[in-house]
Amino acid sequence: MSTQERRVVLLSPGDPEQRTGGYLFNKRLVQAWRDMGLQAEILPLSWPLMETDAARVRALPADVCLLADGLLWESLRSQSQGIQRPASVLVHSLRAWEPGQPHAALQEEQAALARAQALICTGPEVQAILAQAGLESVLALPGTQGTPGPAPTGAPHLLCAATVTERKGHLRLLNALAKLKELPWTLSCVGSLSREPQTAKALLQAVDTLGLTNRVRLLGESSDMTPHYHRAHAVVHAAHHEAFGMVLSEAVAHGRPVLSTPAGALQFLPVGAVLALDEQLSGLGAYLRDPALREALHHGAQGADLPTWPDTARIIWRALTVLKRWSCDEL
Repeated sequence: MSTQERRVVLLSPGDPEQRTGGYLFNKRLVQAWRDMGLQAEILPLSWPLMETDAARVRALPADVCLLADGLLWESLRSQSQGIQRPASVLVHSLRAWEPGQPHAALQEEQAALARAQALICTGPEVQAILAQAGLESVLALPGTQGTPGPAPTGAPHLLCAATVTERKGHLRLLNALAKLKELPWTLSCVGSLSREPQTAKALLQAVDTLGLTNRVRLLGESSDMTPHYHRAHAVVHAAHHEAFGMVLSEAVAHGRPVLSTPAGALQFLPVGAVLALDEQLSGLGAYLRDPALREALHHGAQGADLPTWPDTARIIWRALTVLKRWSCDEL
């Protein structure tokens, strides 16, 4: 069977055009496969799932290789007439990390993932957690795309590129920066304000109550992140939990250092491009006060050798083709 005759369908929870890390990963993966000559497509399912979605999946031809986004896998398997055919799962994050989840969420999620044909993790922390439960997986880090821009000038401008949710830590970022108002800095937050409306409302209120209306801009989603990266001196990431953090590797691809709480991406970035932040984000003060530190971090973010999307696509293709007993020599 030639590469052109092989078909991979990635099952997406809802609109695949959403601009969050997982959806962007799925979209760029499928595009990389298409560029390599593979028949690859995204099949959007309802989100939350409806009973008719399992029937749509069962109706796909038997020779199609199924790859399900981990966000929908547990629900798809638990439907009254859930799919019985083999499928692999692309695990971006864990439901158990989201606010309001029951104590047993991780065990329930792992039990569902154990029924997958294969697991592909996009970050090392999730892979390690699954390994502790005896679940083997393939690690496929996100690719990167971007070109370094000119060195920024003027007072430090920070970029927080993250959907506004409780897990991403925007509020603690504002609280930390509010204690540094004597220093010249500005912050742009790029990311959806509609996914958790109450969190977004609290963030807007905090900008006002902390006296940051002239310092902080909440810009919503952006279809082109390059100008935001190039305007920033650094990307700041305050997430409470992060499976990988695609924005961090993208920042370095654009020649910008990252100031971040623990995230999987950090261990794969040049040491000189990273300033690790603790729970209180106390390192922000050092960055803003020290021009030499800013210059060193900027220099460390130049010319990094990072994975590309074709690299990622080949790793996942190998995992899937072994299961289908296809040759993967063509890619």
